Amino acid sequence: MPSISVVFNNEEILGQSMVNDVYTIGRQQSCDIHIDNLGISRVHARIMRQGDGYIVEDLKSSNGTFVNAERIQAPRKLTNGDQITIGKYTIIYSAEDSGENPAAASAPTVATHPAADVMPGFDDVFSTMAMDTEQIRKKMMEMKQAKSSDTGPVLPPPPAPKSSAEKVKSAVEIAEDRAKKAEAAMRAQTRTHILIGAGVFVALIIAAVIAFFLLK
Repeated sequence: MPSISVVFNNEEILGQSMVNDVYTIGRQQSCDIHIDNLGISRVHARIMRQGDGYIVEDLKSSNGTFVNAERIQAPRKLTNGDQITIGKYTIIYSAEDSGENPAAASAPTVATHPAADVMPGFDDVFSTMAMDTEQIRKKMMEMKQAKSSDTGPVLPPPPAPKSSAEKVKSAVEIAEDRAKKAEAAMRAQTRTHILIGAGVFVALIIAAVIAFFLLK
């Protein structure tokens, strides 16, 4: 019995045997393979039984449907191992019997972005696939464990809080530094005033000498 696997970011998030004649794929909740992602059209594509196998057809989607990295313009017959790419999701088609229980395979399943909220199951009248709660919990736990196992950069420990004595010392040092800066500024200002006064005094002497010679 043929089967499909929906893969996102190298993680299989759905896998089951194919028992229906038609599987619609899209963002719309009534699709047989419901993928809750804005990069996918409401009814994006469909997989249909033809003879003893299946074909895939793009339904005029915005971003297109690809089979083995080639955008399809017409229905394409699927062979074992074909990869159907829709948005950032890959649907792997297997023509061989997966050995899965057909009764379990017909249970509804939903494929969603791992970072998005998982939607609840929908009515069987649409044969919608809905991932059961235990499967979701297991998949999310595996992803969290894989993420936590990644070794990131080692950050230095935060500095130890300063004691009261150290805080007082720091405050005294700051006050002393400010006092030194103020004293240096005052000295510079005093030197400026002295230079200005000396200049005025010299100018007065020169003026007096010139006046003396003129009046003589």
